[in-house]
Amino acid sequence: MNHRMKNIFAVVSAVIGLSERNANAINELATDLGARVNALAVAHQLTLPDIRDTVARSETATMFALVLALFFVHQDNGVKRVSLRGDDCVVQGPFLTSLGLFLHEFATGVVKYGALSTKQGRVEIGARPR
Repeated sequence: MNHRMKNIFAVVSAVIGLSERNANAINELATDLGARVNALAVAHQLTLPDIRDTVARSETATMFALVLALFFVHQDNGVKRVSLRGDDCVVQGPFLTSLGLFLHEFATGVVKYGALSTKQGRVEIGARPR
């Protein structure tokens, strides 16, 4: 749990840093931070079942939707720092949560130590069917 919490704080720190880098005024910083935090909320929502459904359903999202939602906060002022290639696929059930956690860990590492730790860094994620 300690490791997970540290990763959450690392993501928050990265979001603040990215937003601060491009802001010229407090209101720009607030707007950018709000958009990035909202993107994290969207990514989180993709991993949850819809509790409004009265009939039990399988949790479903696509891999690309999850990646784009998780990495949206790391895009830099419209610059495409994360790109996707290949074939999208549906991700369901417990694998969806596991993939979401994996991608979150990956994003944290890439921001702290990898390509997205520099302003020029880029990440390309590919997928192909088995």
